[in-house]
Amino acid sequence: MLHLAAQRLTNKTLLRESEIVAAAAKWHNCTGVYFLIKNGRIVYVGQSFSVFARVNQHKTDRKDFDSMAYVPCDAKDLDILESLYIHMFQPDLNGRVNDKNKSRPQAPLTLDVIFAMDRSRKRQDKRRSAPE
Repeated sequence: MLHLAAQRLTNKTLLRESEIVAAAAKWHNCTGVYFLIKNGRIVYVGQSFSVFARVNQHKTDRKDFDSMAYVPCDAKDLDILESLYIHMFQPDLNGRVNDKNKSRPQAPLTLDVIFAMDRSRKRQDKRRSAPE
């Protein structure tokens, strides 16, 4: 479900963790969602208009990671993609929020909000493709 929501909402395909880790050596300053990696596991997911500067700040703040990767995206899609990846990987350093007696990953958008956006986009797409 997350993969379909990502495709409809952002025209991006969610990558598998192995794909993100394999791309960890690439380093470029851009707007996107970034992944801090420790021992081959994603430990933090974040977003920035300046990925390089933000990751550098995490190093200065002594966040524990040994490599990074990122997915470039439009600024309008940052909250959606970051939230989808946080919900998919549930990285330890992103933390958790207690919500209605349940613990969920701390992300800009909840899954309920993401799925509501996805349903709305599906309805819009259906109306656009319906014959007149």
